[in-house]
Amino acid sequence: MLESIRAGRVEIWTEEGTGRRDRQKNPAETNAEVQEMAAQTFSALGHPVRIALLQTIQNWNRQGRFPSISQLSDRKDISRQAITSHLTILENAGLLEKRSRGRERVYGLRKTGFLRSARLIQSIAGQGDPGGLQGLPESSQEDE
Repeated sequence: MLESIRAGRVEIWTEEGTGRRDRQKNPAETNAEVQEMAAQTFSALGHPVRIALLQTIQNWNRQGRFPSISQLSDRKDISRQAITSHLTILENAGLLEKRSRGRERVYGLRKTGFLRSARLIQSIAGQGDPGGLQGLPESSQEDE
C-alpha cells in the first residue's frame, strides 16, 4: 500500500515497509490549474501601468534597492490608491514579492513567476520551431 506525503508541489510516495520513495508531480496541479495561473499572469501583464511599475521595480532591484509604495507613487499621473491596486494584481499573479521594512512595505520582482510564464510560452510556441504559417502559401486577394 502506498501512502502519500505532500511536500510543496511534489508528492512523495513511500511503499510501506520498504522505505523506497518515488517522486511524481502533484496530481492536484492539473492542466486547468496551469492554464488558470497563466491567464492570471498574462492578464496582470496586460496593462501599461503595471508594465511600467515592473520596469521601475526592476531598475530599483538591479541597484540592490527595494521601492515602497510612496517611492513608486512619485508619478503624478496616477494616484497612490491606483498604484496599490496594480501592485496587488501583480503580487497575486506571482510576479511581485512584498516585504515589511519597518512601517513600509517594499517590493521586489519574483523571478519564478516570470520563468513560469516563459516556460509556458516556450511550450506553446515550441523551442526553435519556426512553426506558424510559414509553409502555407500567401493568400491571394480572391481569398479575402
